[in-house]
Amino acid sequence: MKKNLLVIALMALIPVFAAAQTVLAPEVIAKLSSCVFEVVTKKAEGDPLVYDRELPVERLSYAERTDKYDSIGTAFLMDDGYLYTASHVLQLEFKLHQDEFFIRDMEGEVYPIDTIVKFATDRDFVIFTAKNLSVEKGSGLHFNRSIAINTQVFAVGNAQGEGIIIRDGMFTSRTPETQDGRWKWLRFSAAASPGNSGGPLVDRDGNVVGIITMKNQTENLNYALPIAEIENSPDGKGIVNMEVYYRLANIESQRFYKKYEFEVQLPSPIGTVRQECWKNMQSVTKNHASALYAKYCFTGEGSFVQTDKNNSIFTANFLPSFPMFMCLSSNNKWGAYYTDTESFDLEDNGSVDYADFLGMQMAYIKKPDSVSEEELIKNPKLCMDYMLEASPMWRAVGTESVRIVSYGEPVSTSTHTDRLGRQWIVAQWDVPWADVSVLAYELPLPQGIFIMSVYDDVCDIENGWNTDIPYLTDFCIPPYYGTVRDWNEYLSLPKSVYPRHKFLADAKFSYSPDELVMKFGEIDIDIDPDLVYADDTDEDEFCLAYTYEREKKSGLKQSVSVIALSTNEGTNDYHYIQVLHVNQPPAGASKSTQDNYKKIKNRSMTFNGEPYTDGQITNCDIVYDITDSSLNVLGLEIQGANRIEEMTEFRDSILDALGIKQ
Repeated sequence: MKKNLLVIALMALIPVFAAAQTVLAPEVIAKLSSCVFEVVTKKAEGDPLVYDRELPVERLSYAERTDKYDSIGTAFLMDDGYLYTASHVLQLEFKLHQDEFFIRDMEGEVYPIDTIVKFATDRDFVIFTAKNLSVEKGSGLHFNRSIAINTQVFAVGNAQGEGIIIRDGMFTSRTPETQDGRWKWLRFSAAASPGNSGGPLVDRDGNVVGIITMKNQTENLNYALPIAEIENSPDGKGIVNMEVYYRLANIESQRFYKKYEFEVQLPSPIGTVRQECWKNMQSVTKNHASALYAKYCFTGEGSFVQTDKNNSIFTANFLPSFPMFMCLSSNNKWGAYYTDTESFDLEDNGSVDYADFLGMQMAYIKKPDSVSEEELIKNPKLCMDYMLEASPMWRAVGTESVRIVSYGEPVSTSTHTDRLGRQWIVAQWDVPWADVSVLAYELPLPQGIFIMSVYDDVCDIENGWNTDIPYLTDFCIPPYYGTVRDWNEYLSLPKSVYPRHKFLADAKFSYSPDELVMKFGEIDIDIDPDLVYADDTDEDEFCLAYTYEREKKSGLKQSVSVIALSTNEGTNDYHYIQVLHVNQPPAGASKSTQDNYKKIKNRSMTFNGEPYTDGQITNCDIVYDITDSSLNVLGLEIQGANRIEEMTEFRDSILDALGIKQ
């Protein structure tokens, strides 16, 4: 809720300052009313979002509906002719959608903030000037550099963004700042609310003892920066000194300490200061993130590729129903992890599987029959609309919530190719009224598109997620399955529309009444399609699984390990053909992995090429092309138990077509 700063006449100030009037003289109140300002930004003009109904703006207060500005904090004029506020009110070091700042006086007059004279983010203050603000020398508030504990003080500020009020309390103590104790905050009991930030803490004479900076979250004790600390900060400089903990989404075992520490020369226009601070912030983040990425990427010293060469990731065949991710868990062990998902049906046999995972919202969109893969690739808006349909977002309007149907067209699109040679589509949307952005990375797959997206402050998007998500794309373990129609469409996409994933670059898939060719990596199948008894080839299912192998340049690569085709599924004519390419496990692999490979290589148990029954399916597994480093397994299934004779005939015809001798 936003209202004009102060009422127009002094008489009208009596109700606003009623709580303080028993102890503050009228002339002190008058002085404060002329020297304390709201800090405001312009409300966003236009709204790119689409809602399921008209926004019920009548639910908002009159001030919110009519005020062209958002009130975000407080500033005050001192007798040196400068204006003062808290650093976090102006957020000079951050990127914002609404990055033009103004002050507004009791008459409702608005003045653009002009020149930044001095600031420090750790001490949380800014000194500045405003355009067109006429200031008589000595007309501002005065400093009180010395105040005794247990003295009555008054918090003056734009509490809750609803106008300047004064609330009294006691100056209770001096509290060392938490990092190094370099100075002491003034702690006081006068109430302070959001919007008070940057306002003056004054004594009974209206003299300023500090700038209100922080609110205690657990009790009614709040904090102000003593005026002496502003004077002790170097003139002609802006100091950014911030400490944060930085996290990589897939590194659960550790948070990484990061410090922003740099100076800018002042005085300078606010726009110039913001640009320089933002440039420095991005440089610090980039350098910090690059060092972490270098450590944990596949060629880095912290990667399982280098530290755990017998990791189960190297021996697993991956065909997840929803993408998995390689993560360093809290027990400091690399592994492939998945999350539980929810499902939502789209029209025309489409669906969205979605989940919150690794700090993001993820969704696997299985395209409707009426939508082509090319259309999904070229239309990030459509993909995000599907996500919003499955997992709604809402806009609060007064006491109501209105569903967001679409973010509209993205403000930017680009591509990113990960270390495994998979191209991601990158799209970003802005939500100006909330000062946030939406960033999405989309990976086209045979059955649709997988999306990782975040909805966050524009600063965190531009100086965090936009570097972290590209790193995370390397660790994604996506599914590759779909109908024959899906695969034909996916592999037929022109390179200009979407280039194939690196490990599929030479893949060949052709399934029609005339031929059945499946060439993926080391697996090469070329047989008569009549052998699998297909009625409707388009609706038959094809999938592939893959393993990860070391590669000198990128550290890791995908390699096709399994292909499988099922025909006439759900009928008595169901036939299934699978080829499994198995590499010999590396030395040091688990005993169960080693034993399983030996069992297959020795044609033990069911791998002897003889038909057998498992439930209501008759199976046959044939081992062939055994070398010193690998082998292949041909797996066959037909519908029905104990159909030994039919399976024998099926097996022999496939072996003959492939030129395999038992």
